[in-house]
Amino acid sequence: MKTYLVTGAAGFIGANYIKYILAKHNDIKVVILDALTYAGNLGTIAKDIDNERCVFIKGDICSRDVVDGLFAEYRFDYVVNFAAESHVDRSIENPQLFLITNILGTQNLLDCARRAWVMGKDEQGYPTWRKGVRYHQVSTDEVYGSLGAEGYFTEATPLCPHSPYSASKTSADMVVMAYHDTYKMPVTITRCSNNYGPYHFPEKLIPLIIKNILEGGWKKLPAEIIRVTTKRCTGNDSQFINIPIAIRIPISSILREVSPNMLFNFLPLYIFTIRFQVRK
Repeated sequence: MKTYLVTGAAGFIGANYIKYILAKHNDIKVVILDALTYAGNLGTIAKDIDNERCVFIKGDICSRDVVDGLFAEYRFDYVVNFAAESHVDRSIENPQLFLITNILGTQNLLDCARRAWVMGKDEQGYPTWRKGVRYHQVSTDEVYGSLGAEGYFTEATPLCPHSPYSASKTSADMVVMAYHDTYKMPVTITRCSNNYGPYHFPEKLIPLIIKNILEGGWKKLPAEIIRVTTKRCTGNDSQFINIPIAIRIPISSILREVSPNMLFNFLPLYIFTIRFQVRK
C-alpha cells in the first residue's frame, strides 16, 4: 500500500486530485494537510474523508512540528504539494504571506521529508533514500513570465516571474531543485496553465461569470460577453485547461510511472476564448 501526504487538498485543484486517486487506486492511503484558508472548502472533500483510506489534518505546511509529526505517524511514500497562496491580485496586496507560504512552506515540507526518508550515505557522501519515495511540487506556468506574439513555453524556457505570486512559486521550484542537486532527493515538478472545473473558487474568471449569470442574469456582469470561440492553442493565448487533463491524470502517472528528477509542462491542445466589452 502506498501512503500519500497531499497538502492543500481542500482547495480546487487538490480536491479534484484526491477524488481521482481514491477512485483509481484501491491500494493507497491519503493524508490531507490543509490550513483551510479562504480558498479551502472542507465540504468539497467531506465525503472522501473516512479516517481509514483518507484522513484530514488541519494544519500549516510551515509548521515543522505538525509536518514532522505526520511523518512520524505515517510512512509516507509520496508528498504532493498543492498548498499555496495563488491569487495574483492578493499577492500584490500582501506579498509577504505568499513568500512565507509558498517558499518557506515548501522548504519545510522538503526538509521534513528529507529527515524521514534518508537512510544513510553512499560512498561519495550523498544521502541514500528509502526506495520508491517521491516529492512532487505543483507549480504554474506563470513562473515563465509573458510570451511574445507567438510561441510556447517549454521546460527549457528561462524563468522570468513578474508578480509576487509568480516570484514565490519560482523560488519554491528552485528550492525543490536545490534539494535534488544538493541531497539527490527524488523530486518532480509540474507546471500547468490556468485550470477550470468542479469546485473552482468563485473569485476566478470562469466560475465568477457563471455565478453572476445564475444569481443576477447577464446584466450583473461588469462587462458584456460579445463572443465565445474555440480554437487550437497557439501557445501565446490565455489558456484554460480542464482539471482532469491538467492535474489528476498526469500527476498520478508521474508519481508511479516516471523516473524522478524531471519537470513537465501541461498546456491545452484547444482553448476557448471569451471576448468582453465593458458596459457603459
